Amino acid sequence: ALSAALFRPVRNTTQHLVDRYIYGLRFDLNELQQAQRPKTVTNPGKLTGLHFGDYEILGVLGKGGMGEVYEGYGNNQRVAIKTLLPDTATKEDSLIRFQREAETGRKLDHPTIARVFDSGSYEGTPYIIMEYLDGQDLGDRLKQDGKLDIETTLAIAQDVCTALLLAHEAGYVHRDLKPSNIMIRENGSAGLMDFGISKVQDDHSITGTDAIGTIHYMAPEQIIASREVDPRADIYALGVLLYEMLTGVKPFKGTPAQILFGHLQQPAPDVRMANPEIPRHIAKAINKAMSKHPDDRFQMVGEFAEALLSP
Repeated sequence: ALSAALFRPVRNTTQHLVDRYIYGLRFDLNELQQAQRPKTVTNPGKLTGLHFGDYEILGVLGKGGMGEVYEGYGNNQRVAIKTLLPDTATKEDSLIRFQREAETGRKLDHPTIARVFDSGSYEGTPYIIMEYLDGQDLGDRLKQDGKLDIETTLAIAQDVCTALLLAHEAGYVHRDLKPSNIMIRENGSAGLMDFGISKVQDDHSITGTDAIGTIHYMAPEQIIASREVDPRADIYALGVLLYEMLTGVKPFKGTPAQILFGHLQQPAPDVRMANPEIPRHIAKAINKAMSKHPDDRFQMVGEFAEALLSP
C-alpha cells in the first residue's frame, strides 16, 4: 500500500510508489492515446493556431498577470501550454522561475506531479508543455464544497505527500503549497503543480531574504527568510492545507499583517475546535506539522503521512 511504503527506506519507497501507480499510469496513457483533437477551438488567443514543436496551440485555458495557459494537442494527447507574457519574460527573476518550473517538472516524472513534456521559446515567448490535468483544482473544490470529508482529505494528502517525498529526495523544496496548486483529477487522484518558486536546497540564486510564497500557507521561517527554508517549510504548509480541507476555513484570518503575525507568533488553533468529528490522532498530526519551530515539526513528510494514518 502507498501509505505503508512512504516510511520504508527511500530507495524501496520510490520503487514501491512507482509500482503502486504503474497500472493507473498505463490506463491514463491509453486514455490519452485515444484523445481526439477538439473539433472546435473555444476562447482563441493570440497564439492560437501556432505550433510549438509537435504541439498545436488551441484555445486559452486561463490568464494571469504573468502569462497565459493554452490548451494544446499533439502526439495523440491534449496538453496544457504555459506561456510568459513578453513583459514578464524580460524580467530575470520571472524567467528563472519559469525555467526552474520546467526543469523540475522534467526531473520529477511521477503521476502525483504534473508532468512536463517539453519547454522552449518561440519568438521571445517562453513556454512549457505540460500534462493536461482534466479535473478541478483543490481551491475550486473547497469553494464548491466548503470542506472535505476525512477519507477524501487523507487520499489527497497521501498523493501530495508522495509528490513532496520525491521532490525533497531530489533536493527541491516547493515553497508554494496552496489549494490552487493541487489538481484533483477525474479519477480522484491528486497532482501537485507549479514548482516555479521551488528552491534547490543550498541554492540562493532565485531570491534574497525577502518572503516569497502565499501568506496563508507560509511557515514562519519562510516569512523571515525564504532562501533559508528546507523541506519542513512544505510540511508546515501541508498542515495548513489539511486544516483548511477538514474545516473549510484557514487557521489564521484577517488582514495580511494579521495573518503573518498569526503564523509568526500565535499557536496553531486546534482543528477539532472547528470540526469536532476529526479524529484526535489527525488533529495531533496537523498541530505538530504547524509547529512554529522547524525542529518541533515532523522532520520528513513520510513521518507526517504515517501519523495521519496511525490512530
